[in-house]
Amino acid sequence: MTCLRKLATIHLKLRAYLLAELALRQMKDCELELVECLVEQQDEEKIKEGLKILESLEVTQRSLELKATALIYLYDFDDAEKLIKDFPLLQAKFHRLKGENSIAIEILQETETHSAFLELGQNLFELKKYDESLINILKATKLDKDNSECFFWLGKIYLATNDEVRSRKCFEKCLNLNPQNEKAIAILSAVYRKNNDWDENLKLLESSVKTVNGQHQKSAFFQLGLHHLSQQNYDNAITAFRNSLKYDTSNVKCW
Repeated sequence: MTCLRKLATIHLKLRAYLLAELALRQMKDCELELVECLVEQQDEEKIKEGLKILESLEVTQRSLELKATALIYLYDFDDAEKLIKDFPLLQAKFHRLKGENSIAIEILQETETHSAFLELGQNLFELKKYDESLINILKATKLDKDNSECFFWLGKIYLATNDEVRSRKCFEKCLNLNPQNEKAIAILSAVYRKNNDWDENLKLLESSVKTVNGQHQKSAFFQLGLHHLSQQNYDNAITAFRNSLKYDTSNVKCW
């Protein structure tokens, strides 16, 4: 249990929420940490599971923060608004997901924390102010060099500004810290395919498939299918797409 706790702590620090979740599910006294992992994966079913766990726990400042975050991610803005009064960062997230980026930026102007810089950078990115976004994400990275989300957003900024070399390096760093960032896997795999880096692409996707089991493999299997399709390895592509469909039979792209 001690090893599992330390492993979960490391994954949480890296923002590898899925991997942290898998470790925490084997423990019985880490409910709030598990809720954080479930909510931050921004998957509707997992968020609802996290909210159900919160119902059985004592109401604290941290539990209220997690509940508000969950409601924001579910776009339940009316209920979320009742809880975010004491959480400026959540107020900014609230307005970002409502598409009110300028309001979110105004809220964060006087806050100089890692999380504030990261949130500010995301809002500026949505407004296509890439230079300002880059400055803030770099500030966030300087304060927490192990946060995989920082490198994910750096990768997106560099990709948006046509700096593919830096973008690729940032997505690779992101996945080194969090091998199960599905969005980073999809983007980096597309970059590899575009540049005919087939060996690197295959290595990336096979590693992703092996990292976890079950439904979490569906995205990596889909990307692996695209890889084999591009290489005209049709039998392998069919196998990969079928493996993805095992976990999501409604995936039209797979069909």
